[in-house]
Amino acid sequence: MNPIPRSIPAGFASFGPADATSACAARVDGHIGASLELLGDAIGAIYGQRRALTPDEARLVVALRGCMVSLSHARDLIAPLMVERAS
Repeated sequence: MNPIPRSIPAGFASFGPADATSACAARVDGHIGASLELLGDAIGAIYGQRRALTPDEARLVVALRGCMVSLSHARDLIAPLMVERAS
């Protein structure tokens, strides 16, 4: 797994290294949040049919929930990088 680079990425040249890291982490957090919403909507669409799930649908829901847990853990890992600017 590659860590977030400490060099200043393109588009953040006006920031210092700590600010650039925080800005990148905040951007990643936004993408993670959007992904979590899409996964939640997909699970809601499956359950919204108001009938018993097929075995394939049940496996899909389990997989989607697993993805949501993984994304939540990733979000927790980048949280300290977003507050780096404040210190």
